[in-house]
Formats: sequence, C-alpha cells, structure tokens
Amino acid sequence: MAAFAATHFATPFEIEGWRAGVAAVDASAFVLLLLLSNRFDRWWLIGAAAVQLVTVMTHVVGLVEPDLFLRTNVLIRWIMGLALLCLMMVGPFESKWLFASDARS
Repeated sequence: MAAFAATHFATPFEIEGWRAGVAAVDASAFVLLLLLSNRFDRWWLIGAAAVQLVTVMTHVVGLVEPDLFLRTNVLIRWIMGLALLCLMMVGPFESKWLFASDARS
C-alpha cells in the first residue's frame, strides 16, 4: 500500500517524458516483493513479485520505445496493479487457513 501512496508523490519526477519516479517506486516494490518471496514460502508472494516485474518491464519498454502508445502502457500497468491487489488480498486468507490447519494437527 505504501507503493501506491508513493506513486502519487513520485509522478511529477520525469526525465524527458519518461516517468522515472514511478518507475523507481515500482522497481523498489518489486525488490521488496522479491525479498519477501525468498524469505517466506507463500505462492501469492511469488505471483505478486512476478506481476510487479511485468509492471517494471512496462517502464523499460516505455524507455526503449518512446513512440509506444501511452494509453496502452498505462492500461497494462492498471491491469497489473489490479492483479497485484487481488494477490495481496489472498495473503490474509491464506495465513488464516494455515493457522487453522496447524491448530487441527
């Protein structure tokens, strides 16, 4: 959630039209999710890191190919953001399920 809030403040930082601030926030979120997925054995963390990597790659594509349609790039980021939120909503339910299954055994 901190990354979503930080994106709002990082939006004005641009380098010749490329949103460097938003790209830095997304890359930081990817690194954090990657570290968390390496530390904890949760499938949804791996999925969240993968979705965030796709988001980071959209920034790279926008940097390499500046003539890319901005709307397409933003739409992909919105879809990936929605997928990331859905995966993060799974976390509390999975931990509750794991806690209940440990209590039964």
